[in-house]
Amino acid sequence: FIADATAMAAQVRDWVLSDEFAGTSEYVTNLKAVCGAESVSPRNIGLLVSAPQAWARGQEQTLIRQREAGTARDEFFGKPKQRLDLRVKVTAVRWIESQFGSTALYTLVTEDGYACKWFASRALLGEKPSDDYVTVRATIKDHEEWQGRKSTLLTRCAIQR
Repeated sequence: FIADATAMAAQVRDWVLSDEFAGTSEYVTNLKAVCGAESVSPRNIGLLVSAPQAWARGQEQTLIRQREAGTARDEFFGKPKQRLDLRVKVTAVRWIESQFGSTALYTLVTEDGYACKWFASRALLGEKPSDDYVTVRATIKDHEEWQGRKSTLLTRCAIQR
């Protein structure tokens, strides 16, 4: 058990010190500094114990990107303001907190393999990814590229029964 924990700690430390864990926030800078040190002061223990959660979140984001890249065409579809009925499945759900409350960002893939996203004020399509397709009526809001991938932004989505 201790050998497994030691190996996992080394893996998390290596990940934190790698270029894969990057950003300009104070959290990234401080965690890299703490993980790169030979010893940790008691005041930095709280920061250090957050590293496994940061690693897990990084792994989750990598898996989501791989899943999206493997299932979606890298093309836009439709035209802005066009209203369509689409068969989609949820590939990722991410909750975004703001001063106005929580918003669900649904990453979807159509039956034809196109990537689309929808910012929803409630969990209309559930809380987690699903392999089941559902029919939605949606309006195309815009086309965007994010992290080099094309996707179509949807608005006014309603589940069709």
